[in-house]
Amino acid sequence: MPKDSGTDLRDAPASPATSPSEEMYLITVALAEERRGEERLAVAALARELSISPVSANQMIWRLAGRGLMDYHPYQGVALTPAGRAAARRVLRGRRLWRAFLVGHLGFGEEEADALACDLEHLTAPRVADRLESFLGHLAPSVAAGRGSR
Repeated sequence: MPKDSGTDLRDAPASPATSPSEEMYLITVALAEERRGEERLAVAALARELSISPVSANQMIWRLAGRGLMDYHPYQGVALTPAGRAAARRVLRGRRLWRAFLVGHLGFGEEEADALACDLEHLTAPRVADRLESFLGHLAPSVAAGRGSR
């Protein structure tokens, strides 16, 4: 399997007791890094992306920072720590694999597949992702690397 930014996704540990809500914060920051190439994301931008208030975003950011998953400095925005980045990559890997499966094998449209994959990503253990990747075969490398996903 190809490596993504130097980290083998199969080695990314599952964050213990990370909720789907916490995972959404992590992957939102990770996707912003991918799209914009920015290391830090403003709290207001994160809140807007998640359709929540900046106060709610700030509370979760402090929680994730306390768990070592985010780095936050007031007025400088948030960034993922190595552990946060690994957790986000693990979740995004599941999303991208499910999306490829739903579009390529079940015939879902891209928009519906994105929505379903977003739900399934939070339930996908690394072992399930490995088997899904094996099943997908030739589709898996481009999907796991992030091409063809939002």
